[in-house]
Amino acid sequence: MKNNLKLPTIVIYDTEWTSWPRMPKSSTSGQHRELIQIAARKWTLGDAWQNGEMFNLYIKPQINPTLSPFIKRLTGIKQSQVDRAPAAHIALKKFAKFVGAHNAWSNGNDINVLAETAGLQKFILPVAVKSFFSLQPDIFLKIQDVIGFFNWKEFHSGNLYKLLKIKLPTDDMHNAMHDVDSLCATINRLQELGIDMSYLWKSNPPNDPNNFKLSPKNLKLYEQQKTSKN
Repeated sequence: MKNNLKLPTIVIYDTEWTSWPRMPKSSTSGQHRELIQIAARKWTLGDAWQNGEMFNLYIKPQINPTLSPFIKRLTGIKQSQVDRAPAAHIALKKFAKFVGAHNAWSNGNDINVLAETAGLQKFILPVAVKSFFSLQPDIFLKIQDVIGFFNWKEFHSGNLYKLLKIKLPTDDMHNAMHDVDSLCATINRLQELGIDMSYLWKSNPPNDPNNFKLSPKNLKLYEQQKTSKN
């Protein structure tokens, strides 16, 4: 008799967005965070992370459609890639379909950028925001338990794997797909070292306030979407 019990699956995702050097916090500057790339992998408990179905889309920003030289250098994303990419409301519908009913984890509150983009571009965010969680600060604390103190500010999604001396095929930091692979490889190595990461696959992960926390600005934008039109 076949065992038809489905093992839990999660989504590890990462985003890139429009940015400038010394980006001001004031909205009057005209500089806003809009998604320009979103990437993800599905990861079924007990399976190799490399086997997970992949998602990778460039996204065309609307308010500032021309990428700054700064963000092109940082991410390696070309103007031509976003010019021919779908708009955010289309890309996020595809992403929502990819995520489905699974929980989605990022290295920080990337859900803020999704909400900010939707609010700025006046469309309803198609994802269930309370299924989106942050790996921080837990993943940093667990890495620190293994290697000792390190400066958290110097490490982000794309170079966390280096702390655990993992080799990856690419080193394209700030490319969302590479950063997803970096996160997956890091989680996997922690498990190999005996660190319990099983909570990631639980249907109701621990209620850490860092897991879902829209910034005040993005909470306001998110609430405004209720009266927005797609």
